Amino acid sequence: MEIIAASGHPELIQETVSCAHTEGMTRHQPHCGVCTQCIDRRFASTAAGLTKYDLLSRYEKDVFCDPLQEGLQRTHAENYVRFATRLESLQTPDQLFETFPELYDCLPDDGDAETCARVTLDLLHRHQQTVNGVLEQKIQAHSQDIRRASLPLDCLLRLVVSGHHTKDRRISYVERLRSLINKSLPAAFQTQPATNERHVQDVGEAVFQAAREQLQREAPQIPFGAVTTKPDFSSVPPDTTPMFIEFKFSKCRARLNGVQTEMTSRVTVYRNQGAWILFIVYDPNRTITDDEKFGKTFEKHDGVWVGIVR
Repeated sequence: MEIIAASGHPELIQETVSCAHTEGMTRHQPHCGVCTQCIDRRFASTAAGLTKYDLLSRYEKDVFCDPLQEGLQRTHAENYVRFATRLESLQTPDQLFETFPELYDCLPDDGDAETCARVTLDLLHRHQQTVNGVLEQKIQAHSQDIRRASLPLDCLLRLVVSGHHTKDRRISYVERLRSLINKSLPAAFQTQPATNERHVQDVGEAVFQAAREQLQREAPQIPFGAVTTKPDFSSVPPDTTPMFIEFKFSKCRARLNGVQTEMTSRVTVYRNQGAWILFIVYDPNRTITDDEKFGKTFEKHDGVWVGIVR
């Protein structure tokens, strides 16, 4: 952590590089408070007892007590504490490397790999102890505010106390997208019914754009036998599992068979790419008679979700 590295010279804290997020920053508030740099700095300065040098007034937002917007602000903060919580349960090098197999790249090709693995585990355990210790300290300091519910529901301390940070981020993301479409799609077709699947996709794109969801349309291209296919929408952040979103329009009972066949093939192709899949099935005429059975047919596959919209 950068502040701990500078702890021998507290005056250096004010000279650390400002965060990459510069919108709204001023000379008196050079830090946003919610990027990964800022989060790391706040936890480190608190753990090192150097908060009088790392002034809260220098931050645009207090990551612990201010509301965190949906999107990157909340994602950065939740991922930070979620990682520490996950590390707390890993007691042996074998458990660590099974959970995070990419760490095998840290082991030397020659030399004492076992010692290196143990040192890596000790390093990460010190990190989680620091992070979890700061959280416990902050929760205790704000216990009355938490009891009185005077802190915002979407501040980091309230999210941690509610256990929200332990929830699989895939599920949170899928639930947000499904809720967004469920609320918006039927209203969009109240005056003019959907004409075809492309029409449904276009309206879905407008809904995503209005909600500022950063999704690509009809990308990426994926090999499928002798041809290629592509999802209707995708979220493919670097170094993370991609999410593919497919819209289906079940206009009549006869079309439902085609929808099921297409979804089955997409599960095979997209899961082979390691992607998670969200199917949005627009079914205004109730061609699906058993929603639970229909959904389970596809959701039995890991990383696949179905949203039926009417």
